[in-house]
Amino acid sequence: MLWRWSGGLPDPIPELASGLVRLKVDVIVTEGTIETTVAKNATTEIPIVMATTADPVGTGLVASLAHPGGNVTGSATTAAQLLGKQIELLNESINGLRRIAVLRNPTNPGHRLGYEEARNSAERLKIRAQAVDAHDAGTLVRAYSEK
Repeated sequence: MLWRWSGGLPDPIPELASGLVRLKVDVIVTEGTIETTVAKNATTEIPIVMATTADPVGTGLVASLAHPGGNVTGSATTAAQLLGKQIELLNESINGLRRIAVLRNPTNPGHRLGYEEARNSAERLKIRAQAVDAHDAGTLVRAYSEK
């Protein structure tokens, strides 16, 4: 078994995936939408088993959950779909809620889908949703300091 870790950073992921393809491993197991997308782009022959991937159909990783097709299979999260319900609960809990901020990594396809879900739910409730983008430690600190 070979382990590769990007240290939580997206930049090393393509080289890590390419290295696994060059080693001709039997299977690649990924955790996360970015990692699965990069692995899929690196090979069409090595099977990829995804874990905790957001909306694999919506992100184009598989054709359908019942029949994924290609070389990608595994499990998915429903985190993006839950954001709509979370907005509804916030609205019920906070009297006069009119504006929310959604922290996201704009390079993560799952986060883009999650923001769309949150925005659509907020619009139905007449709440303004604002995306606050952060993709690394520096932009995360700035995102939390924005007003």
